[in-house]
Amino acid sequence: MEGLISGGFSIALMGLIQSTIIARNLSAKTGQLIDNNKEIASQGLSNAVGSFLSCFPACGSFNRSAANLEAGALTPLSGIVSALALALLVFRANPLIARLPMPVMAEILFIVAPGLINLKDIRRLLSIRGEARIIFVITLITTL
Repeated sequence: MEGLISGGFSIALMGLIQSTIIARNLSAKTGQLIDNNKEIASQGLSNAVGSFLSCFPACGSFNRSAANLEAGALTPLSGIVSALALALLVFRANPLIARLPMPVMAEILFIVAPGLINLKDIRRLLSIRGEARIIFVITLITTL
C-alpha cells in the first residue's frame, strides 16, 4: 500500500505541475486569464472519477494545446473536438497509424515544440543573478 500511495502521489503531482505550467504558458501567449484553482479541481475530479473506471491518470498536454493554439482555437470546444478526432483515429485509423514509422510521429512533435520555446524569457532568466537562474539551469539540464 505504501508503494501505491507514494507512486500515485508522485504521478498526480507531476501531472498537476505539467498542467499548471501549460496553462500559464498559454495564458501568457493568448492573454486569457487562467484560474489555477479550477484547473486543479477539474484535474483532481477527473483523476478521482477515472480511478474507478480503470483510466490512466490525466493531465494537460503541451502537444495538443500548442497544436490547438497554432490552429487558432481559443475555447474549450477545441479540447472536445481534439478528443473526438483522437477517438475516431484510434477506432477507425488504427491499422494505418500502426504502420507509421516512429520518426514520423516524432517529427510532428518537433514541428509543434519550437512554438513553445520563448528565447526572450530564456535570455532574461539567464541574465538574472541568484537562485532563479540556478533553478532554471538545473531544470533545463534535468529536462534535457
